[in-house]
Amino acid sequence: MAITCDTYKRCGRLPDVTHLEDMALLNSLIKIDAKICYSSLAKVYTSTRTEGRVEIRFSEQLKKWEELKNNNTLQFVESVRAGLMKLECKKILRRCFELFRSNQIIELQFLKIISKDLMISQYWLQQQLMKAIYFGALWQATELEIDKGKFYEQYQSIPVTMAIKELRFF
Repeated sequence: MAITCDTYKRCGRLPDVTHLEDMALLNSLIKIDAKICYSSLAKVYTSTRTEGRVEIRFSEQLKKWEELKNNNTLQFVESVRAGLMKLECKKILRRCFELFRSNQIIELQFLKIISKDLMISQYWLQQQLMKAIYFGALWQATELEIDKGKFYEQYQSIPVTMAIKELRFF
């Protein structure tokens, strides 16, 4: 990760966490709508070590995946349908956020669609939209609200192998 000093300060610097510091920093950057660029040209080599320097680190995840593989246990992930539904709602919500921030009128039907599709309260969503300073923070709060609701009852997790096939088909 490469971060300018200004952005590092704006996001609150490295979060004080006991584990997964890189993910906590990324979430802090997302919350302030920092411009994040991903490159398909970058080559990343990940250590295969299973003993990390802190309690919970990527090495722990590697160890868990290895145990699941050795025990012939399926790994479950969010369904492709769920991911696509959230992505579409995120796109609409971002547009609503941009309209609101530029003092333009938002048609409430869009918030109604989002709240219905994500199975969250339209009133809650409206309140969050009105007080949001950054879209990233708004979407993170929305994802937490989705987790509390019934969305994942309708969109159950699926085996990772099935998700990969669905993504390739998509």
